[in-house]
Amino acid sequence: MLFNIKLKNFFFGSLLGFAPQVYIFSALGSGLEKQIEKNIETPSFLQMITSFEIYAPILGFFILLLLAFFLRKVFFKN
Repeated sequence: MLFNIKLKNFFFGSLLGFAPQVYIFSALGSGLEKQIEKNIETPSFLQMITSFEIYAPILGFFILLLLAFFLRKVFFKN
């Protein structure tokens, strides 16, 4: 063991930590695919960013990030 962490704790911590990243990448990929299929021409960058399928996962990630920061400040005061 490199840092004296139990294998079970490392596995579940990694699983929990990678879940938001996997969701965001898969949601962004799905949103890009929908935008490309919906348009005959290649959409501009502004059209893709203003699409709900693109900005919703990014916005959700930032909300999750702010929530984690807020909860850390509330529950882990030093």
